[in-house]
Amino acid sequence: MAVYAFPSTGPAARCQNPAAKCEFLKKDQPMAQAPDTDIVIAGGGPVGMAQALAIAGPGARAKLSVALVNPQPLRDAGKPQSDGRAYNLAASSMRMLAALGLGEALAPHAQPIHDIIVTDDGDGGARPPLLNFDNRDETPAGAGQPASYIIAAEHLNAALAEAVLAAPAIEVFEGERVAAPGAPGAALAVRLGSGREIRTRLLIAADGRASPLRAAMGLKSLSWPHHQTAIVMAVQHEEDHLGRAYEHFRAPGPFAVLPLPGGHQSSLVWTERPDEAKRLMELDDEAFAAELELRCGTELGKVRPAGKRFAYPLTGVLAQDYIAPRFALIGDAAHGIHPIAGQGVNLGYRGVAALAEVLSEAAFLGRDIGAVDVLEAYQQWRRFDAMALVAGCAALNELFANDNGLVRAMRDLGLGAVERIAPLKRYFVNEAAGSHGDLPRLLLGEPV
Repeated sequence: MAVYAFPSTGPAARCQNPAAKCEFLKKDQPMAQAPDTDIVIAGGGPVGMAQALAIAGPGARAKLSVALVNPQPLRDAGKPQSDGRAYNLAASSMRMLAALGLGEALAPHAQPIHDIIVTDDGDGGARPPLLNFDNRDETPAGAGQPASYIIAAEHLNAALAEAVLAAPAIEVFEGERVAAPGAPGAALAVRLGSGREIRTRLLIAADGRASPLRAAMGLKSLSWPHHQTAIVMAVQHEEDHLGRAYEHFRAPGPFAVLPLPGGHQSSLVWTERPDEAKRLMELDDEAFAAELELRCGTELGKVRPAGKRFAYPLTGVLAQDYIAPRFALIGDAAHGIHPIAGQGVNLGYRGVAALAEVLSEAAFLGRDIGAVDVLEAYQQWRRFDAMALVAGCAALNELFANDNGLVRAMRDLGLGAVERIAPLKRYFVNEAAGSHGDLPRLLLGEPV
């Protein structure tokens, strides 16, 4: 696919160093008149809820208040088999969640990945592994601990919802949506679907890839179809997974088996072309189980479905800008990534941590948290990294979707070279752990 570069405008065009983020915070900003709440967050998914806790949870040092607006009750996303997904959480994301007070609640549900097997598959079962990653984060922040963990979406969402609902500085509006933000001035008037109006210093959109608020605030974006559908579900298997994840690259799309707690259950992400995915979703349980076993190989013994199937069409999205006066995008509203590397929620959490730190520093300095010069620090910190990861995952998907014999031979040669170069393998693992670069304090496990 084509890779697009957006022209930089405003203060970010004059600052190419993420370390200069604090320079924006030193500028004098006009103080907003007293709002009803400091920040409104639209969207109560795992990114929106984490953002609320990062800004106004019990451990947050800045005394900011948050109104979290969500169309459904927050606890609904924590119900068993609510959407079939599981999240691959990088070590840095786990450190952030622990800093937000969720470590104890998540520990029983977090399965560490000890190693990762990568194959370049044919049409049938798995081929011999081309790559075997020892999945330890050996950066100073990681200290040799697992670089990533798998947590079922229901458990992550349940822990986040309970923490948000218990936080005194977070007011939750369930069964509501932000209908129309007004014109930004000293404050922003946010009207809810019920007609209620909330005056706020800052509106944060965590309302997904289609983000109505992104469009309403006039922020341009690129979106594209991947012409793939991901089938996700839990599976039960005969052999213990031993904390091992499998990623089988196939022409229709990746086929990933990700370990869940208990040893004999895993999360499946099976990517197919839309017509084939439709056929698979329409099969009865026995016929689907037969197709599943054909593609799983023999490593896990007999594999059977362990829950309901869910299908998600895959699309990519990238916002040109993440901010406007009194407005910021986070999560999929800013960048929707292909799941081939399992980095979607981790990319969202990097943004959560960066925005929380920028807002906290601005509040301590007495600055206006909704001013563009303050928000520009967040955009400058996160935009390039997000663009690079979105483009990289899209390119990786295109590479492995190409079934040309010569291309296949060249990529297998490349994977084989990576397998033999230990420092390169270690670099990839540490990158996946989210432990490189200019990390916000939350990703180091420190409060903001």
